[in-house]
This record gives sequence, structure tokens and C-alpha cells, in this order.
Amino acid sequence: WLARTKSGHHTKLTKRSGLHTPQSFLDVPAPMRAPRLLAALLVLRCSCEHQCGEAAECEVDRSSRKPWPLNNCCPTAVHHFITISKPRLMFCWIEKVGCTNFKKMLSWPQLGDRRPPRSWKAIVFDPSWTKVAFYREPLSRFLSGYLEKCRSKVRVYCVMVFGSNETSFDEAVMSLEGRDKHALDGHFRQQSDHCGGLGHGLARFFKLELLEPATSRAKVGAMLQRSNLSTPQFDRLFPRHAGARGSKNHHTDAHGKAAAAYADPKHVGVVVKFFYDDYITFQLALPEYARRALLH
Repeated sequence: WLARTKSGHHTKLTKRSGLHTPQSFLDVPAPMRAPRLLAALLVLRCSCEHQCGEAAECEVDRSSRKPWPLNNCCPTAVHHFITISKPRLMFCWIEKVGCTNFKKMLSWPQLGDRRPPRSWKAIVFDPSWTKVAFYREPLSRFLSGYLEKCRSKVRVYCVMVFGSNETSFDEAVMSLEGRDKHALDGHFRQQSDHCGGLGHGLARFFKLELLEPATSRAKVGAMLQRSNLSTPQFDRLFPRHAGARGSKNHHTDAHGKAAAAYADPKHVGVVVKFFYDDYITFQLALPEYARRALLH
């Protein structure tokens, strides 16, 4: 772990699979368990030069007794994991990729112990664990985030990200130019930054699946079957009929609205450029509607 001490800033890096990665913050050193230290705010510095080219400072509230979130220090290391010990499954959920449904489904008590036996990094590099993550086409995902956060009744996120609760789609898209892609709210941050850093080499350790309305039920069902898991939430959250909604509060039908929303080639160009890392990480081709927009 990286820590600032009286003797200076000491950095320890571990080399795993060709990646220089800061040693995990998640295991709390024994001296830190004292009540006084647990209640204190420790200011840590972590080096993110291997990922984002700069060092970042963060404050970690140890009074909560929760694991140290690595993403508080390194903006490119976002991790949202659900672990189920018996089938040794670790699922990474990403905002605006069906995460509400996945969290509801995998939080069903009958699925077993969901407490991680070790740090998430140790599990990622353990071949006996199955690591799964779903991703989404970036143009559709950005539109879905905009429709949910800037066209719903509650628009707090719209103000946080775009500065106004009346932000138009054109304004939201053009605001991406010049912005730090690693510093956005998780609903709009590139998917390559998630799961500990899929775009920095961790993708090879995950079974990655594209989430689309037409195939979501089959793919999620296959994941549960491979892990020998069964939950009554599955049929409700991923219904057989494509028109049924699994999570009404987060359903935006962005997949069906994308062609009309991205009729302007300028919008396609800005969003694709901003999320270029996702297209490379997941080896995605441009949707046909985006190609048509760029050719006209």
C-alpha cells in the first residue's frame, strides 16, 4: 500500500501480468485497527501515473470500518463487485449497464454468502474464480444516462454533471469536449475504467458480455446456469417478452431511440471520440445508425 509517512512518500508497486499496479488498499494493517485511528481521517497519496498520468490525493474515512475504496484515490480504478462464495463468482456491475437489475437479482439471500473472502484484486487474479462483467454500446449508454438523469423528474445528477437541470442533449454531448474522461460521475464515465481498470489489462481476466435488449435474458440466464445459481428475481428483472420492463425507474429505451438522437454526425463524432477507449477495450464496431450519420 502507498502511504505518506514522516520519512517521505513511499511507493510500492507490484508487477502482475505485465501491469504495474499499486498494492491493494483493501487489507487494513493491524495498527490501523485502534479506535482512535479508525475515527481519524487519513490523507493518503497514491500514484496513478501508470493509468492517468498524474498523482491524486484522497481522504479515506476509516470510522466507517468499510474497505478502502481504491477508486477514491485513482479515478481510473472504479470497482463495484458482488461476490458469491459458493460458486466462486465475482460479478462487476457498471452504471447504466443494467446495474439496478443485476444488484437486485444477485442480492437475493438464497444465493449464498456474498462476503468477499479476500480483496477484489486477489480474486481477479485467482483462476478458480469466475469473473463476469456486462458492457454496453457507448453511444446507447451515454444517451441512456442523459435521458434518465436529465429528462426524469429528479435531475440532481444532471446538475452535477452538466451544470443545469435543463441541459439539452446537444449541450450534454458538446460538454464532453475537453473534459477529463476519468473524472466524470460513474454513470457517464467510460466503462474501461470500471472493474478495477478493464482498459488497463484486467479485461483478459473477465468474461465480458455485450448487454442488449434482444439478448440480455439469454446471456444473463447462461451466466446463472454456468454458476449453478437460481433466483426468482430473474424472470421479473429479465422478462421473456422484449417489451416488458425489468426496472421501470431506470428504463429509458435508449437502444430504440439512439438512431434519432444521433442523427447529427457531430454528436456521433464527439461521443465516439470521448469513449474511444471503450470501443478498443471491447472491440466494438460502430452501430449502423452511427455509420449512416457520419456518411451524410
